[in-house]
Amino acid sequence: MNDTAPTCVIDIGSNTLRMLVATVRPARSLELHCYRQMATRLAAGLNERGVLGSERMALAIDVLRSFLTEAAAHDPKKIVILATEAVRRAKNGEDFVRQVRADTGVRVRILDPEQEARLSCFGALSGLDPAPEKALVFDLGGGSLELAFVDGGRLRWHDSLPLGVVRLAEATGDLLARETARMKRQLHSSGVFTMAADSGCRLIGTAGTVTTLAALHLGLAVYEPGRVNGLRLSREQLLALKQRLAPLRPREREALPGMEAGRGDLILPGLEVVLRLMAMVRKEEITVSDRGLLEGAALGGEMFD
Repeated sequence: MNDTAPTCVIDIGSNTLRMLVATVRPARSLELHCYRQMATRLAAGLNERGVLGSERMALAIDVLRSFLTEAAAHDPKKIVILATEAVRRAKNGEDFVRQVRADTGVRVRILDPEQEARLSCFGALSGLDPAPEKALVFDLGGGSLELAFVDGGRLRWHDSLPLGVVRLAEATGDLLARETARMKRQLHSSGVFTMAADSGCRLIGTAGTVTTLAALHLGLAVYEPGRVNGLRLSREQLLALKQRLAPLRPREREALPGMEAGRGDLILPGLEVVLRLMAMVRKEEITVSDRGLLEGAALGGEMFD
């Protein structure tokens, strides 16, 4: 096997399927060969029914097949397919995994919350130069919010909360208020609140909501990772985005430069989570990382041998 051949990592997320094909180079850098993403909203209806819908599963498998076909052109030495909160929580999650294996021949690994937090955190920090010594990293996905506190380059604490943007958009009752109250309690009881609120600790965000907020702020008609990665967004800038987006219908939001298709009804719940987390740990800005779970899995590929 060619040791310089790339690795293919696919993330079956609650809202989006994403694929990265990259080669790990010296100093743990990544040479990108291919990146693709497609919104499938796999978690649609999961709150109400507790299962993944058959149409959503079929769409996800179709997208997965197309990704694997494209990845094959790069002759990857390894293909890693990861599933997160939607598949982890669904009563028929294992059935979906078996169907993917039957249809594609590739195994899906369902990450537990600690694995997801660790890989997302590792990936997010790998894109920042220099990486902060102390950081609270949040990965705001479709099904869950993963939190990870890093100090001295080591993961000291992690938590997973049902504050994903698809979940919030479909929720009945005030899920946001309940779960942010629980987040506050857990930050305090773990002692992370005191460390995260320290002036030397940075708040770093990754995943689609955060990168979309950055792209909206920059007005990017075409997404530019180099401009998004490392961008600092202040509370004032985020509040200005909220004021701009709130009066618009989802379709109108998706017409704005920087807005990802299929995210028009998700961006405001996600923005509200970000603002509440900032207030909770007393931060006036977040740092955006364009990297996350995919890059963490590619760099930590030995986990999947």
